[in-house]
Amino acid sequence: MRAFLPLLILFAAGCGAVGRDDEPPARPCTGLGPWTDRGPVQVCLGTAEAVAAPGAPSAAGWCVAGEARSCGDDADCEGEERCRCGLCRVVRCATAAECDGGTTCITALGRCAAACDPAVAASCPPGFVCHLGGCVAACAADADCSHGETCSALAGRCVAVPCAADADCDPGRRCEIQVVAAAVTHPDPVADAAGTWIAAEVRRGGRAEILRFDRDAATRLVAAAGDPLLSPAEPWEGDRVGAPAVAVRDGEWHLFYAGGDDAGIGLAVARAGGLFLRRSDRPVLAPTEPWEAGRVGAPAVWPVEGEMRLLYAGGDGAGIGLALEQPDGTGWRGAGGPVLTASALAVPDRWVDLDAIAEPDVADVAPDGSSVWIVAARGRTVGGGLAAEAAVPDWSLGAVLAAPAERSPALPRFEPWGWGPVVAGRTGVGAAAVRDERAPGARRTAGGWELWYVESGDAARGPRLRLATCP
Repeated sequence: MRAFLPLLILFAAGCGAVGRDDEPPARPCTGLGPWTDRGPVQVCLGTAEAVAAPGAPSAAGWCVAGEARSCGDDADCEGEERCRCGLCRVVRCATAAECDGGTTCITALGRCAAACDPAVAASCPPGFVCHLGGCVAACAADADCSHGETCSALAGRCVAVPCAADADCDPGRRCEIQVVAAAVTHPDPVADAAGTWIAAEVRRGGRAEILRFDRDAATRLVAAAGDPLLSPAEPWEGDRVGAPAVAVRDGEWHLFYAGGDDAGIGLAVARAGGLFLRRSDRPVLAPTEPWEAGRVGAPAVWPVEGEMRLLYAGGDGAGIGLALEQPDGTGWRGAGGPVLTASALAVPDRWVDLDAIAEPDVADVAPDGSSVWIVAARGRTVGGGLAAEAAVPDWSLGAVLAAPAERSPALPRFEPWGWGPVVAGRTGVGAAAVRDERAPGARRTAGGWELWYVESGDAARGPRLRLATCP
């Protein structure tokens, strides 16, 4: 390795062993945590919620006659309505994961409701009737129903008519789209004079773009529909630009991104308030090393003494690479082999059998030049009586403290931190208790720290964003 490589002191953490008697020592809030999970983040494209449920329609809503009430949270809504993307609505759904407040998805109705048994008297609360396995409001007139419903006087219950376009609705009504099928991943929190916004990858209909999301509430992000920061345009990008990493230098915003199936890393630049324009029609970093196996992606910017060094994921979980900016401005060049591999994160009897590492993020750079990196790695989290052979392999987050380069002319040296997890991502023992953590993005805030990351999902529900804070 070359002399510029940093000394790395590793503080590793897994997705959370359960039932452990020992507790980590009290410590101040830093970019290493300790993190408190704040739950899923509601992601909105305009006024439609982005949901990555497998098999979900590309767009779904209800036929409505009037305008929905604005809201900040569920307390602002009435009856069966919930606050979704700033509007009070009867919640559309395809899976139970989209429902809350003691409701489930009644697939025959396409909506969230309390489950009921029509053969059991009084299985719904007063004012509701059981229909197709769900409790819906009884009514005598439209005024008794929620936004998006009409009163069926013959049946004596409120009815919601599903739609995907205005043509699906009766005259005098329009289709109010509530849900769009979209996977939002790779969040990168960006600070500017107005606060913090999130750059993220959004995949819809087989095409991935990078969008800007502004924060509308504590756990709600909103992007202007149809207004991406960057879309696929060059042949090497295929149908994807994603995994954004944004940095500022000399008054310009630099947007690094992965193109295609990690075919390379590109760069687009913008002045404040301007459009992002590609620096080149080719990637600024392409895979050249054998260990990269033709893939480099998930860039992270590591500012060092005025330079923008790049961390990146190489191969299929093979390692984290480091690339240096070339003096002639032609791009970035890798430093050789990976500077960090999954095995280096292992903690005996706590986080074992690590076999893949990906998605680095530079969370913070201190005045003395030291920095905090957060990475995703796959392994087995053990403890609390759970043996390694019984633990289910999953993706978790590890944290790395990198010392200033001038202090470490030798090879990187790793020291694992024996306490975890970074975020409590396990609810019990077994496959059903696993919650993969991927694609971290952490930043300092006025009151502490925030960690945005992706919960990978399963066959019933696709990936979704989550937020953790410290404190």
